[in-house]
Amino acid sequence: MAESKACTGLVNNAGIVTLGPMTEIEEDELNWILDVNLVGVFRVTKAFAPLIIESKGRISNISSINPGNYRSKIGIREAITLAEQPYAQAGSPYAEAIASHIEYLSDRSMYKEPDGRSAELLKKWRS
Repeated sequence: MAESKACTGLVNNAGIVTLGPMTEIEEDELNWILDVNLVGVFRVTKAFAPLIIESKGRISNISSINPGNYRSKIGIREAITLAEQPYAQAGSPYAEAIASHIEYLSDRSMYKEPDGRSAELLKKWRS
């Protein structure tokens, strides 16, 4: 049997985030974020493009780790990490904005359970 080199799909799903105000991020850290979130997607896509084009495949890019409308501990971890930062403390010019963001991340009432959302999507798909 001949070896197949077909690649019918590529999912770019790398993403990192740094929490806090942009003015507090070092340039090396920004370069790291851009290298993973932007340049990494470019490099992987370029490397696999000939195989994807040949097989008439598809490329999907997932651009956020935000849990969407599902209950997730990602927002809670983000809120805890933010609250511990020096720029989130009283007296910081960012304290009020960060406190508001932490409050938003901590309110999970608008989120659905994954199983309920999955069932809803499956029902739509079947009809």
